[in-house]
Amino acid sequence: MMDGMCYTYNDESKTKLSFPKEFFRGEFRCGFFVSTNMKHYWAAQLEMLAEIDRICRKYDITWFADSGTLLGAVRHKGFIPWDDDVDIAMMRSDYDRFSQVCLNELDEKYMFVKSFNNKLFDQCFSRVCENMELKGSKYSLDYYFDSKFFSGVDIFPLDYIAPSAEEEQVQIELTAIINEVTQRIMKGAELSDVEEWLSSIEDLAGLDIDRSGDIAVQMGILFDRICCLYSEEEAKEVTLFPYIKNVPTWRYKKEWYKETVLLEFECLKLPCPVGYQYILSAGYGDYMKYERGGSLHDYPIYSGYKNSGKNEWGQKMKKSLKKDLRSFFKIDEDRVEVLDMLKYGFRNATMLFKLGENEYTIRIPVSKTKDITTYKNEKRIYNLLKSHEIADNCLYFNEDNGNKISQMILNGHPLDVGNKEEVLECFEVVTYVHQISTSSRVTFDIWDYIERYEELWGDLSFYDDYQDTKKKVRKCYEYALSQPHAVGITHFDLSGENFVITDVFCDEKDIQEKDIRIIDWEYAGIQDTHIDLAVFILNAGYSRDEADWLIDSYFGGDCPENIRLKIYCYISVCALLFSNYYEYVDRNGEDMTQEQASYHWTALEYYELVSNLI
Repeated sequence: MMDGMCYTYNDESKTKLSFPKEFFRGEFRCGFFVSTNMKHYWAAQLEMLAEIDRICRKYDITWFADSGTLLGAVRHKGFIPWDDDVDIAMMRSDYDRFSQVCLNELDEKYMFVKSFNNKLFDQCFSRVCENMELKGSKYSLDYYFDSKFFSGVDIFPLDYIAPSAEEEQVQIELTAIINEVTQRIMKGAELSDVEEWLSSIEDLAGLDIDRSGDIAVQMGILFDRICCLYSEEEAKEVTLFPYIKNVPTWRYKKEWYKETVLLEFECLKLPCPVGYQYILSAGYGDYMKYERGGSLHDYPIYSGYKNSGKNEWGQKMKKSLKKDLRSFFKIDEDRVEVLDMLKYGFRNATMLFKLGENEYTIRIPVSKTKDITTYKNEKRIYNLLKSHEIADNCLYFNEDNGNKISQMILNGHPLDVGNKEEVLECFEVVTYVHQISTSSRVTFDIWDYIERYEELWGDLSFYDDYQDTKKKVRKCYEYALSQPHAVGITHFDLSGENFVITDVFCDEKDIQEKDIRIIDWEYAGIQDTHIDLAVFILNAGYSRDEADWLIDSYFGGDCPENIRLKIYCYISVCALLFSNYYEYVDRNGEDMTQEQASYHWTALEYYELVSNLI
């Protein structure tokens, strides 16, 4: 069935696919960025598919690429760039046979989760997936191409639709109600919550449901029986119950599944139903037209697993933090209450803890951050700002590992970058920072960091035109260097999240005022302060008009044209820096988003703008 797949034989019956090294690189497909993580995730699922295929070959079971996998094979000769899972289908007789034989065939690396038979799986189809107990082990990572996230292949049963309109209506209605009841019960609903539906099932099916028994088990058995009511000889069409209830076009002539044809899929070939054109037309209409969306889950599908990993990290940190905080505050460990993880990113995590009535935050850099951050510089900036009450109140700073303890800013909120009045208020504080007199020589060299990230990639850029783009952006950098500079303290990472705004009642004036603090100064330096405007514009996602509004506001409506062009140049240069940074991030376990991937194009956009204006 799967002639053309690349096999490396581990033993006589188990197979493992091989992929060229380039397969695992992040890349753009159809203008959509597919991350390094996603490439490994794809490979893990195809490895499972090869195991499913091995079993099906052994027992003469037919399977077909289905849904997005089928569409990907036809339209993209591989995964749809914005899809992330593998779907296959089997006729009910093959589906039931596979469900029986795979239990003895799958080794410890796998789990088989059948429809409605697992408390963690409340769907009407089945799944071959990774053994959750082994996930994350070296054994599991080696076998699944270093994919860090729990993956599986969905297997859908195809059933025959009743031959008459009246019988079809009952069949569709019953399977839809049973599916709804089963999912609700498995998610913790009380019997009283589904009683009305149970009564409807009894009326339509002409049977009694044992309320004292396991409702979910009874529903699963009943669901399969209703799906199997009609034979191939009786029916003309097949479908996937219960989805046809909401998508009536998901009905297919049985002849379309009589044979398989092999279609390319990445470096493999997958068996597809011979009538795939008609099946895709019924499900997608003009299926050769690119349309993102339509998935039944969020993209990427493993985002929930990532959050789970972060929560596990948070729990571990809670235990170790108590000892660290005890040594800093010189108190008993039991007096420290670690409350929550406020933030978890590629660079840092921030934990909230309480000591007596006071709340504090501790920033903890994650493992990769040491490659890109110099904490000695940040500590010097905090010392420079300490008397000005502009930054967060830093109580402790370890310049060796970057751990920083600050007093929690209560009842504060981040800046809404769309609120122009609030933006102007925050930039009054930024302007004040820019004017602080200092003899410090703490610097942050933009071009040095652009090239440093290149070195950290250890590979070619994801962007085919990277070298050409870099040459163009270098011209912007050189123009910016040739213009007058307003040297001062520069934050270099201004964003809405790095402002904390608190409403404070002033007794002397009897009015409500705002206390505005700027936090996280890890990239700060003494350099041209106009860089802060460029970075904020990028982080805020401002349009050209919005960028000009901020520039005009900062200069009181009187910005010299050469300075405006210089700031445009900084936007181009910083956009390339951001792009290189997120390439580095993507290669180290944190997906580069579509928005982050667009910084490369922003760098080119502002280069073209400056080229036309100079």
